[in-house]
Amino acid sequence: MKYLPNYVARTLVLGHSKFVGIAVDPSIVSAFHFIVETAAEQLRESGYTILLHVIGHGPDSERHWVELLVANRVAGVIALPGPGTADPELYHRLVDSGSKLVLFDKCIDGLAAPQVSCDYYQCARL
Repeated sequence: MKYLPNYVARTLVLGHSKFVGIAVDPSIVSAFHFIVETAAEQLRESGYTILLHVIGHGPDSERHWVELLVANRVAGVIALPGPGTADPELYHRLVDSGSKLVLFDKCIDGLAAPQVSCDYYQCARL
């Protein structure tokens, strides 16, 4: 019968989509390739669609990405911002919209989301 579910309608009913955004700064793509690859595989197996965004230069790229995620009512976001990115206001807005967020390699004070970081000094020392 060639039926295809209408994911836009499903998003309206559920209040969120089955999309998960992954935002990566181009300067760290190779360093975190294994994180993105593993997350993408697990999300696909769980029925989610991945929206990958390479954060461009300047705050406008990051702002546009967050606005797009909020407008599409994504279920979650995995963010790997690079140096000079991660505008705290944008990430607070994303969490306030109801999306789940995991922030890698950047800490934002007061953000109600898991934040994973590394002590590079200790790593180098070891």
